[in-house]
Amino acid sequence: MKKFIIIICTVVSCSCITAQIGHPNGSEFPQKKEITEQDYQEAISIFDADVDQPSKDLEKAMATAQMYLMRQNDNERMIQLFDKAADYAKRTDQITEYIDLRSNKAQLLISTGKYKEGVMTIDSLIAQYEIKPNMLARFFKAKGDAYLDLDDFENSEKSYFRGLSIAQGEKDTFNIGICYISLASMHSQMGNIYDAIDYNIKGLNILEQGDHAYLVTGACNVLTTIFQDLGNYEKAQEYAEKMDFLSTTNGYKQIGAFAKAALGRLAALRGDYEESLKHYDLAMKEFNRKGVRIHGSNDKRAAFRVKNDIAKIHIKTNNLNKAEDILNMLEQENYIDYPVLTKLNYFETQIEHAIAREKNDKIFTYSNKANELLLDDATFEEKQTYAWISKTIAEYYGKFREANEHLTTYFAMKDSIEKEQKSQLIHNLEAKYQKAEQEKEISKLSFENEKAEAQLTQKNILLLLGSIGVVILSFLVFQFYKLYQSNKRNKEQLASQNTIITKALDDKNTLLKEIHHRVKNNLQVISSLLSLQSRFIKDEETLDAIKAGKSRVQSMSLLHQNLYRDDNLKGVEMNQYFQNLVQNLFDTYNIEDNIQFTTAIDDLTLDIDTVVPMGLITNELISNALKHAFKGRDSGNIHLSLIEKENSLYLTVKDDGIGLPDSELPVTYKSLGATLIQSFTEKLEGEIEIDNSNGSSITIEINDYTKIK
Repeated sequence: MKKFIIIICTVVSCSCITAQIGHPNGSEFPQKKEITEQDYQEAISIFDADVDQPSKDLEKAMATAQMYLMRQNDNERMIQLFDKAADYAKRTDQITEYIDLRSNKAQLLISTGKYKEGVMTIDSLIAQYEIKPNMLARFFKAKGDAYLDLDDFENSEKSYFRGLSIAQGEKDTFNIGICYISLASMHSQMGNIYDAIDYNIKGLNILEQGDHAYLVTGACNVLTTIFQDLGNYEKAQEYAEKMDFLSTTNGYKQIGAFAKAALGRLAALRGDYEESLKHYDLAMKEFNRKGVRIHGSNDKRAAFRVKNDIAKIHIKTNNLNKAEDILNMLEQENYIDYPVLTKLNYFETQIEHAIAREKNDKIFTYSNKANELLLDDATFEEKQTYAWISKTIAEYYGKFREANEHLTTYFAMKDSIEKEQKSQLIHNLEAKYQKAEQEKEISKLSFENEKAEAQLTQKNILLLLGSIGVVILSFLVFQFYKLYQSNKRNKEQLASQNTIITKALDDKNTLLKEIHHRVKNNLQVISSLLSLQSRFIKDEETLDAIKAGKSRVQSMSLLHQNLYRDDNLKGVEMNQYFQNLVQNLFDTYNIEDNIQFTTAIDDLTLDIDTVVPMGLITNELISNALKHAFKGRDSGNIHLSLIEKENSLYLTVKDDGIGLPDSELPVTYKSLGATLIQSFTEKLEGEIEIDNSNGSSITIEINDYTKIK
């Protein structure tokens, strides 16, 4: 899935290059249908002129030369063109054009696999020149792409977030959107599927606000792949159809081919082979179209996969002659550099056809080729595909015991039960969001429901939180138990896997870390779906309730995220936790730079039983300040402090807003948020002090807490 998802990042980078090589503002010039080598040489001859003033034909010449090299698919000469044009721009004192050309060269280097050289070019520009913010944001996004292809996830994430921060400061929706989508691609590559979904949805929300249909189409491409891999074909179909609609409406022929291919693949999975072949035929017409190819290597690989899928369908429908014609053509292609999984799928199709034709020599040939591909570091998907190939061959030769062993291996790795449950969880939650009469159930899932649950007592609130925790914990323990039992039954065939699982079950720390990871993922699903649902809600009061619920879920999610990422599984570092908590709240309520936030937090690491109630209290206090403290004002300040003094913790949230109506406890407002504050303060054996002298200042003295260090 890695290469397929990276396509959107490549598309974005190449789009930027195409828009700017000819002109810094992306102007287009009329081109001949056919541009010759002579036209190219005449165009670039102006760069050799020894003049001090730039030629008026510079832009037209650059556009002509660029178009010629793109049609020739000659990246090396394109890089040389950028160097030559940049030297000319610098010689004629055109600094803005020089920066544009050098940046385009850097992005081309990155998109063609010369990652380190591209990053060095970008860093050199940043060090020497004052770069405009929108271009600087694009620079860091490009660096993130380079580090991602180098599997340097830490520097990739830092670069994406740096570009995102700059773009947010400029309210640059284009770069905000592509940074979010790039983060989604990175998390997908790391296996953090739910984070990938969340960032993609954020990117879609931003890009749909502007005229960025091409990038929205690309984001739909990524979501189609993710949901298909999760086994949620209904959601995959929804995004594939949206991608197809946007491609057709806006004339995006190239990415439209990927949309048709996705629709064909989904139709085949449903068993609708006639519909699948219709979509595949439209995809192939575009892949085979003559003309400008921006990312031709990806097109060739995608076309190879589509033709292989078409051959599979013909085998399933007993059109063996048609399948043979396609497979003979594929065998003539240079697929040696294609991904291992693509080649394994192709060998599988060749073997299936050879079995149907009873050609033992071909079965032997492609079986050996598949075996040579399976290295020690093979991925999960590669091993799974090889197991299916081995099962098919053994079954054909009547070796049913061996076939059964391979089939057992295939299903054990496939882990279809977990995939089905993840898909069903998403489906069930979305169904609830689509029904107005189930608003109460949504509120329970997000700990929100401030109106309907205003009369809940402290006992009922604690019971609700405890019940949800027990259900989640029971679900995870049950899943581990089923996985353990499954491996126990198959220990003779899967001895190595069973050893790893048994060791993991015996290892308390590993189990705790996995539980925190799963809890965080489940909470993130709820948060992501609340974000998705909020796009369809018009009523402001309901929307505010959804946002409040989402912020509470995220405060719990951040806690478990910190626990499973850090080596210390028992404690949470409070400074980082509060910073992440507040950043999420600012994102949830779309707070701009007019609200300033400061902190004074002691170096404390507290246990989970202390952080859960403290995090929810802080979430409520800051949410209340963001929603109510600055009504009628253009700016304001919020200060959060956590100080340990004389065996007590003092948690203070202070703002310079309009202040509370009186100095009584917030619980008098009879809201769920106020009840939560009161309940968890009592749990921590704390006392609340309110000061309305200058805005509002709420201090909670906490006497029952546990430090880890």
